[in-house]
Amino acid sequence: MEILQEAELEKQKIREIELEQATQIWTDQQKNDLIEERRRLKKRAKEWKEQEQKRVDMELWYAAKQGVLSKVASLILEGGAVDGSFRGGDNWSASEVAAHEGFTHIVEWFELGEKSARTLKRHHRNNQAELDEELYQACRDSNFEQVQELLAEGARPDGHKNFWGLTALHKSTTRKRKGGLPTMQLLLDAGANVNQIDGKDGSTPLHKAAERGLSKKVEWLLVHGADINLQDHAGETALHCATDHGHVKTVKLLVNHGADLKIKNRAQRDASNIGVIRKHHKIIEFLDGVPWNIAETKADRRLIFKKAMEEVERSLNERKEKKRQSRLMGQSPSPTIEVTQTTKKK
Repeated sequence: MEILQEAELEKQKIREIELEQATQIWTDQQKNDLIEERRRLKKRAKEWKEQEQKRVDMELWYAAKQGVLSKVASLILEGGAVDGSFRGGDNWSASEVAAHEGFTHIVEWFELGEKSARTLKRHHRNNQAELDEELYQACRDSNFEQVQELLAEGARPDGHKNFWGLTALHKSTTRKRKGGLPTMQLLLDAGANVNQIDGKDGSTPLHKAAERGLSKKVEWLLVHGADINLQDHAGETALHCATDHGHVKTVKLLVNHGADLKIKNRAQRDASNIGVIRKHHKIIEFLDGVPWNIAETKADRRLIFKKAMEEVERSLNERKEKKRQSRLMGQSPSPTIEVTQTTKKK
């Protein structure tokens, strides 16, 4: 009877293991299917965007040929049409065909360039939301001059968030082209929240900069009040992000500015654990070599440094004393004895 019960228990365990494995396989398949579906939709959206772009570029060319300024302005400012993307007969762009047809008002409008386009767009703008969105787009395009103008007109730095909840400061932080740090300074002076979190994973501009290894922007954000130990939805700090992507310089910078080495993410891993998993040997060596948790208070760090310096000074004094003693011991007393003996004989 006992043997049968044991066999039944064994079968039950096997069934549970098989069920767990099947569940895991099904879960993995669902994740893979979801990833594939997202890729397909992204590809489809890209194709649709390209087709739409071709359509508006063609409409721009025909509007310029017909001399309809209102339609030309609308296609460029609202539809995103680009002069020269579509070329009709004789390989002419929209501005060139307008010049050929004798529509000088269209040619002048094109010649006024981007600045006049922005001016016209301001006249068509309806509300604060459009102004904030235009500021976000200017930061995305690293257009420093336009950011200046829009802030002067009253655009709010944190007023617009994209689909993933990113603000203008998030975008400026991730830009590698011109207008990065200067644009960030403009936004901060206008009241941008340096610790603003996005709606996707709860990351701040500091997380974004650390993830990409942008050490200059990391330091700028820290100097301007970014919370170095703020955790995202996964419980990760900027130090976790920099370690995960192997940015040695950024890791050192964060640690030297007081990043807490003991903070663990939701998977209960600290920065050192992540470095081991990712096999970033230089980061592991650096983190293992940190003699204390630098995230302690400044007063504690001062005491630690003071004690360390006192220890070094004590060690140096002991060495000096030993050298002095060895020099004294090395001096021979025999000449003095001989002098005394000669004086006694005399």
